[in-house]
Amino acid sequence: MLFRSFLILVQGKGVVEVHTIGTEAQPRMLADDFKKLAAYLKQIGVKMAYTYTPDNRYGRLAQMTGLKVKQFKAKVEGQMNNVYALEL
Repeated sequence: MLFRSFLILVQGKGVVEVHTIGTEAQPRMLADDFKKLAAYLKQIGVKMAYTYTPDNRYGRLAQMTGLKVKQFKAKVEGQMNNVYALEL
């Protein structure tokens, strides 16, 4: 299974932090890749995946996936960020 550039950091049992790395993919393609990644993570036993960014554009990308992504603001590394979390 091929994904665009994702960095996956294991944060605890069944919990991963996900980030994109320098991708210039079209939003629809990136959303499709996120769906594939979510299916794979679920298959290997991940229960929660999340990411954070100060960029508001990721809210639209989260909607494009069709997944039930929870969005909220939280202080991460000293600054307020948009947090996107997905229970698998």
